[in-house]
Amino acid sequence: MRTNLNSPLILAGCVLLLAAAPSGAQTPVPEEWVGIWDIELTTYDCTTNAILFTMAELDTVCSGSTFEDPDDTEFELTCTSSADADSYESHCEGTSAFEKCTGQFVFDFIGTITGDSYTATQTVTITYTGDCFGIPDSCERTETTGTRIGGPPNPCQGTPVDAYSWGAVKAAYR
Repeated sequence: MRTNLNSPLILAGCVLLLAAAPSGAQTPVPEEWVGIWDIELTTYDCTTNAILFTMAELDTVCSGSTFEDPDDTEFELTCTSSADADSYESHCEGTSAFEKCTGQFVFDFIGTITGDSYTATQTVTITYTGDCFGIPDSCERTETTGTRIGGPPNPCQGTPVDAYSWGAVKAAYR
């Protein structure tokens, strides 16, 4: 695994993202997406385009997998998703309230595949209203590229090529 990141920033970002991650959507992964992928991603602040972190790793997509969102969220999001041989899209929205502060979360994902390469963009926007202790609205955009470097291992299910499963990588993108 190749990694170039600021660990505290990644940890904080992952905790916030997973706490607000969409739940319940399960869109089947088309066969065209199956294989071992070399993935590189960069997350930017939407307003300043400042790089927040970068990461690179390998991961495996198995036949029969789904683009699914984690179920361990603290609030529910409503999602619409689709995937085919060439692309996937997902849009999720939800609201979380804490005392007099309300956060509106919007997740947008789009990815396209051509042969053994794919690109994807995820945008996470959070808008706060009420007495939110001065927390500013935020927006992060993650741009991802992937290159298929091999077919799936046999058996594929439960055989990630790295410490993170495909679900963990997807969760980080969502």
